[in-house]
Amino acid sequence: MQKINEQIQNFFESEKIFRDLIGTRKLDLKTPLLELGILDSIGIFELITFLEARFPLHVESQDIVEANFCNIQSIENYVQKKLDSSDLKK
Repeated sequence: MQKINEQIQNFFESEKIFRDLIGTRKLDLKTPLLELGILDSIGIFELITFLEARFPLHVESQDIVEANFCNIQSIENYVQKKLDSSDLKK
C-alpha cells in the first residue's frame, strides 16, 4: 500500500484543478501549497472530500487551519493523527 504522503501527492498531481495550478513545479513534502496558491478555499474542499473518501476519518471544521494543510507533510501528519485517534477509540 502507498504511504499516506504518496497518496496525497498523487491526488494533487492527478486532479485537473490542481495540475493546472501546479504547472511545471515538482511537488515535494514541503512545497507551500497555500502560499503558492495551489490550495485555495475550493481546493481545500476537494482535498477534504478525497481524504474522507480515502481514509476512515472525518475532517472537523475546527481542523481546517493553515497548520494542517500548508504542505503535503502537514496534511500527512494531520491524517495520521486522525487515524491514530480513531484507533484509540476502538
